[in-house]
Amino acid sequence: MKKKIAIGMCVVILCVAGVFVVNSLSSKAKEDQERAEQEKTLQEIISRFSYNVITNKETFLYTFENGAYQKCGTIQEGYPLELVNEPIDVDTQYFKVKNFDAYINIYDVDGVSKKFEKDQRYTRYVMFNENVKTPTPTQFYNEDDELVLTLDTSFDLPIIIKEDGKYGVAYDDTLFYVKEVESVYPSDNTTIETRKTIRTFTYHTVYDPETQTCASVEICHPIEQFESHLQYLRDEDFLTLTMEELELFLDSKIQIPRKTVALTLDDGIYLENSVPLVEKYGMNATFFIITSKVDVSEYMDSKYARFESHSDDMHNNYKCPKNTTYSQGGQMLCEPYDSMIADLKLSQEKLQGSNYYAYPFFDFNDRAKAALKDAGFHLAFIGQYTSNGYSDKNTDKMLIRRTTIFGNYPIEMFMDFCTDND
Repeated sequence: MKKKIAIGMCVVILCVAGVFVVNSLSSKAKEDQERAEQEKTLQEIISRFSYNVITNKETFLYTFENGAYQKCGTIQEGYPLELVNEPIDVDTQYFKVKNFDAYINIYDVDGVSKKFEKDQRYTRYVMFNENVKTPTPTQFYNEDDELVLTLDTSFDLPIIIKEDGKYGVAYDDTLFYVKEVESVYPSDNTTIETRKTIRTFTYHTVYDPETQTCASVEICHPIEQFESHLQYLRDEDFLTLTMEELELFLDSKIQIPRKTVALTLDDGIYLENSVPLVEKYGMNATFFIITSKVDVSEYMDSKYARFESHSDDMHNNYKCPKNTTYSQGGQMLCEPYDSMIADLKLSQEKLQGSNYYAYPFFDFNDRAKAALKDAGFHLAFIGQYTSNGYSDKNTDKMLIRRTTIFGNYPIEMFMDFCTDND
């Protein structure tokens, strides 16, 4: 009997021990699995982290309050961000965003190989001495009126651009627009002196005197001369306006510094000389093209060269009676109205759109102005026309003045033109 009891006790002990061993092994396996999963999660977070990221969907921004992450705004898909490097563990899913008082979920962004280069052109404008106060939440739009950011806070921001129904402001090193504002009020944002007028320079053909021919000193510029002008503008940190910026200035929507000019080149001859130079020196220039004679397709991707209309096939002089002492009887002066519109539309089509025009030979009349408006042009350019090449907010948009640069002007004369007293 005692022997049976002893055997039974042994069996019980062995069973208990077996259960303990099994439980221990099961617990260890579970711990190992949890550690493996945590390590996998940690490595995934580490692999997803990058200083430079882009949102992979429309998503939320967060603040960290009372020990928890709370939604504080939304951000559109495809927006570039910089993340702040912080210690990473398995619980680190939210990272602080540089320039934002906010965090983002690491799974809502994808890493990119290099920092996104944001357009900083707006920093060349002179901000107004006025601020806007936005409501809560604040909505930030891009230039295409697409909503990009919504942040659950109010902002006081200097005005950079005064557009119809919206204001251009800077946030996150980016030019945004705000539409809803609580107030606009004076603010001492800058003491930089601004221009009240703008001088536009006219060039024509930039040529190589050793290998190319050109008709006259009035419209022919040796490569060396044109390059010296561009180098001077770059070295002196001049702002050279695009046509869109010139239009904004004339509408009093932006302010520009004293060292600002606009560059135009008429006709489009020998673009292989002039376009590479404006690209080399980073100077914006507008080329008015005779589209029946010049194909600009190979240059359309240029960063600093822009191409606008100089008519398709109306660049012909002595076709009409002269209407001024300096007129060359340009074809636009007497071209049938419908034919003029057709020519303008054709030039716009060939240029894949054009909103700006230069009258051939500077010849214009009321019919030509009306045709340009009907064709949808925003600005049209003539010569000096009693203004020495200056235009301002009161200038007729269809008669923007320009100063003609001759091919024999020394660099000192060009420097004098640029350092005027407005």
